[in-house]
Amino acid sequence: MNILIVEDSEKVRESLVKLIKLIYGACDIVESDNIAKAKSLIPHKEFEIAILDLNLPDGSGIELISSLKSSNCKNIVIFSNTTSDYIRTKCSNLGADHIFDKTSEFEELIALLEDLQPTL
Repeated sequence: MNILIVEDSEKVRESLVKLIKLIYGACDIVESDNIAKAKSLIPHKEFEIAILDLNLPDGSGIELISSLKSSNCKNIVIFSNTTSDYIRTKCSNLGADHIFDKTSEFEELIALLEDLQPTL
């Protein structure tokens, strides 16, 4: 299983990696801290799950949604501090499958990852 994490906070990225390894065991986790690097990675792997922050140093994670959809990513997950109703609608309309607020919906993210585990 290939999982992409696009997150500029090293601490959050490390926490996500630990969580994913705990849930999935052996899997290939690819990390990026910016849009440019993520864009260069997407064409070279088919990701089953992509977890995207929106506020990145070189742009918004929203820019990656269409590329991930085009590359057949099965689950695009937005995990960000920016999750207003407008952002949730915009991300959903572009193809994001799940949207979670970092400050209040971490448990929901864990539940989703656990739920996805048997289906992938």
